Amino acid sequence: RPLLTASSIDRRLIVADYSSIECRVLAWLAGEEELLQEIRDGVDTYCSFASKVFKKPVTKDDKKERSVGKVAILGLGYGMGSAKFQDTLKSMAGLQVNLNFSQSVVDTYRSTYGNIRNYWYSLEENAIQAVQHGESKDGKWFRDGTVLHHILPSGRLIRYQNVSLMPGKFDKPAVKYRRPLGKNMVWSDTYGGKLTENICQAVARDVMSDSMLDLDSAGIDLIATVHDEVIAEADKEKAELTLEQMESIMRKEKTWSGGLPLGTEGFVSYRFKK
Repeated sequence: RPLLTASSIDRRLIVADYSSIECRVLAWLAGEEELLQEIRDGVDTYCSFASKVFKKPVTKDDKKERSVGKVAILGLGYGMGSAKFQDTLKSMAGLQVNLNFSQSVVDTYRSTYGNIRNYWYSLEENAIQAVQHGESKDGKWFRDGTVLHHILPSGRLIRYQNVSLMPGKFDKPAVKYRRPLGKNMVWSDTYGGKLTENICQAVARDVMSDSMLDLDSAGIDLIATVHDEVIAEADKEKAELTLEQMESIMRKEKTWSGGLPLGTEGFVSYRFKK
């Protein structure tokens, strides 16, 4: 059963989503220029990375090899290790690989995208500095009482409540914070990859929120969002033009997002579908 249906036979749903938004935002935040340029040039980044892994040209016809590249690009940007990547390949792509191969893919990702790897460590280091001294050297983290804040490119804040430095993995100091779980408050760990994920997804949401305001100002009849998709409704005669307008507005650079390449894909339908 469809989640949404146009309100009459004379109306259509217009669905537009951001293409690989987290991959794009992560590359932009980390200053990974080679990956950003591939995205701008329309290169299939899954094939490009898989070519590095397998040391041969990989195309869309090479389904298994491209799947390895896809899962790597989508999964390894937040610090995933070899065992988790091995499990993710099996669950997402149905591919069974040994741990040595999985480790080689992780190593290739981190050496290919060194700026992303360094971004994890920088976030972790600056978050710890802010907890210890009240503010980080990069000026993007600050502590107010027991609350740790990170300033996003849009100016919005992420907050971590009741923070404290405690031993983390390998007995290194790590920022931990308290969060609700059911009726209890529990300690939650952070590390560079997790902080990266939090920030990347928050920036992606800021992109989408700003676009929704622009879409509303343009008179587009918004009715819902699903993850990275914006759903609108229009008369069937105007639906295709509305889709073009929506995608153009959504790809527009924000005042705070200079250099972030945005891509969209959309469709017109009587029913919402995945």
